[in-house]
Amino acid sequence: MEWTGFTFEPYFPWSVIGFIGFITLCVLVVSFIKSTRGILLRTLFFASALLLLSNPILIKEEKIFLNDQIIILVDNTESQNVGNRKLQNEEAISEILKAYGNEPDIDIHQVEITPEMSTEGTKILETLSNTIATIPEAQLAGVFIVSDGIIHENVNLGLLPPISAPIHNLITGSRNFIDRRISLVQAPEFAIVNRPVDLILKIEDFGIQNNKIAYIKAHRDGKLIYEGNIKAGSPRPISIEPIKRGEMIIDIEVSPLAGETSLKNNHIIHSVNAIQDRLRVLLVSGEPHSGERVWRTILKSDPAVDLIHFTILRLPTSLDATPVEEMALIPFPTEELFQNSLDAFDLVIFDRYTLRGVLPMQYLENLTLYVQEGGAILISAGPEFAAPFSLSSTPLGRILPLRPLGKITEEGFKPKVTEFGQKHPVTQGLNSGYEKGWGRWFRLIETQNITGDTLMEGQNGSPLLNLSRYGEGRIAVLTSDQIWMWAKGVDGGGPHRELLRRTIHWLMKEPDLEEKQLIATSEGLTLKIERRDLTEDEVDVNITGPENYENQITLNYLEGGVSIGEVILPTTGLYKVSYGNLSTLVGVGSSNRLEFSNLQPLDQKLLPLSEATGGAVKWISDGMPRFRIINENSNTSGRGWVGIKNRGASQTLNLQQNSLIDPFSGLLLLLFTLMLAWWRESH
Repeated sequence: MEWTGFTFEPYFPWSVIGFIGFITLCVLVVSFIKSTRGILLRTLFFASALLLLSNPILIKEEKIFLNDQIIILVDNTESQNVGNRKLQNEEAISEILKAYGNEPDIDIHQVEITPEMSTEGTKILETLSNTIATIPEAQLAGVFIVSDGIIHENVNLGLLPPISAPIHNLITGSRNFIDRRISLVQAPEFAIVNRPVDLILKIEDFGIQNNKIAYIKAHRDGKLIYEGNIKAGSPRPISIEPIKRGEMIIDIEVSPLAGETSLKNNHIIHSVNAIQDRLRVLLVSGEPHSGERVWRTILKSDPAVDLIHFTILRLPTSLDATPVEEMALIPFPTEELFQNSLDAFDLVIFDRYTLRGVLPMQYLENLTLYVQEGGAILISAGPEFAAPFSLSSTPLGRILPLRPLGKITEEGFKPKVTEFGQKHPVTQGLNSGYEKGWGRWFRLIETQNITGDTLMEGQNGSPLLNLSRYGEGRIAVLTSDQIWMWAKGVDGGGPHRELLRRTIHWLMKEPDLEEKQLIATSEGLTLKIERRDLTEDEVDVNITGPENYENQITLNYLEGGVSIGEVILPTTGLYKVSYGNLSTLVGVGSSNRLEFSNLQPLDQKLLPLSEATGGAVKWISDGMPRFRIINENSNTSGRGWVGIKNRGASQTLNLQQNSLIDPFSGLLLLLFTLMLAWWRESH
């Protein structure tokens, strides 16, 4: 406890005391003019009275002094890995800690900006603001920002909490920086299969006077598709053509400059989602029936499908006396569809088709070649599939995965997904929303499985939905024409729309419906791998990437044919994940991000912070500044040095107030001076 000052707590308002003082002064002046005896004692009396009325108070405080606080904000984003910036970072931190770390009355707060915090660019002000808000302004002695000055936000001191301490910026990197950067001026996110799309590139050279010729290589999913020279400084389009549906990884690399400091932004990775423009589907119905409308409704409701539908109502051999000009029907253009333009269709559907002399055997032979070269066929079988004139009796029968047994079951049954089908993407999860089960069907063509995979079955395990591959193409067989029962809601119905949609998209080689998939995604530098297969085992996958990186990790099996795993990678770039004959590419920590858009170290963006707070901007490459502690009102930087303020903040723990004059003692003093003045004036 120590005395720190005094104050007044008057017994009357100051206006009253002031009035009394004025009257007293007037009396004393008159007495002085008249040379009244005892003027000094009278003055002492009035002064004592005024002092007593003012009630002076002595203040006694118990307080502690608070430590000064220093913030070291360290930029550890990926641009700090360029050249010797990382080493400069560590050296600056070490020197600051050496200068202030052993001071007992200084606390140091070291805050880092990590790569995970800079996915949208480096934002120093945001992190600094959050840190300053946790420290009392009176204790903040100084801020040190160790960074290459590459930030991606507006520097505005008004965005910070109140600050009366200097902000010093220590810039890493070199003023003499040579770099070449490749960027995408225009890059589509989507493209159409088999249609070229332009990516517009731009090469920029920093640290040299004249733009030079750059040599670039472009890869699509790991395969070289373009190489050549382009002049730096001018946008240049290159043509990319997707060849299949799904994600397409474009990796473009540019040759380095002589003496280039970093190759981090010499390549760029861009992902393009390739989609099918329009799916052309040929639907051939052998005769009108209840399920025909289901097929037509589902296919016509998809805006991405161009449907051509023929229903055979009249055979070529039929005798009909109706004049041709009065007929509303048209002849089935078999030669045009199955000879000249078959390759133009992505999918051919035979709905309850039977041999009735409409399609010659040669055209059915063409269909086998069509599938072998990548086409797709779906057969929705009715009773005719078990008859002698079934499609299985034609050249097409050689590639069908099922063989009819000549038997037809026409008893009610509930379709069910096989154990194999529970894992297959086409039928996995179809039960969702049908807790009470699916409705019944009332017809099933009994067949024997030859080569395909049975996903659904009917009575006695007879195949209901079978999928198979032949050459580059695919085949699906549905051994019942009763799916319309679900569409009508019989016994609660079933997922007819979703089942047919998935089946058709599997035939169209939709990547998400593949039985075997290897999926790789990245979050920062974390690579997540998912393998989908129909086996229940743990597998090892191989990972290769930049700087001769190689690794192998084991994926853990979950359920439903899904295995997962993850690994943290050392750097950004294009990585390849492979297992067996499956492989996929993934861009990790995309080099397209703002962090790599310009690697030139800068001091201008952080300069306003320093100027506004009395701090300084120092290049570490010019020599590490000396670190000092200076008085509150002194300069905080100079040639070759920077400093923090000695704030001397304190906190009061206890406060005592005591009257300087005890009221009883004061009254005695007044009586004594009054009597003394009376005595003096009476003699």
